[in-house]
Amino acid sequence: MFGSEDERDSGIFLHEFFFRTYLPHVEEVAAQKFQQMVTAPDAFIPDSTHYDVTLFRSATQLIPMIRNFSELLSSLSLLKNDTFDITLDLSRKYYESCFGLFNATLTGPNGRKYTSAKWAENEDLVQLLDMVMSLTSMKGWVDFSTHADREIRLEEALKTDRSLYSGEMISDPKKLILLAALQQTLKWFMAELRSIEADR
Repeated sequence: MFGSEDERDSGIFLHEFFFRTYLPHVEEVAAQKFQQMVTAPDAFIPDSTHYDVTLFRSATQLIPMIRNFSELLSSLSLLKNDTFDITLDLSRKYYESCFGLFNATLTGPNGRKYTSAKWAENEDLVQLLDMVMSLTSMKGWVDFSTHADREIRLEEALKTDRSLYSGEMISDPKKLILLAALQQTLKWFMAELRSIEADR
């Protein structure tokens, strides 16, 4: 292509072409595909037909695309010393979409966050429930009485000596299923990203 020209000139040309023409086009295509995935009517509908756990279809479509981009970028010697990573950008955008869905799900009809959602931000309660969840995965008999007493005391303190109304709690099964699917999807998504990173 360059005849007898210096190899450095061809390298400069390819570098310029890649960063000025090819990469912007790849970014544009990725952004379009991403938008189609997260705005599809079934993007955030829980689906358990293809995996052992219930996941959002948008995540199961996005991971292969991220894997393909990762393989493409890691195979190009031009990017060996470059910090650019389109996969990180796609992952961040997906997290933002999930975070928006999470906040919308935790907002009641009056536009305020459900009381139970506010409680979920309490660090002591989160640590306690994490501990209880880890104990449930253990084999054999486990004594939950101490943890149950601590949970009751924490929840009593959060109630601030008043009764809770039904509108303050998330009781809609669809919302609870959506939140569970969101958690499972993000856990799976992170595990897949770690696997992609390990492959690179």
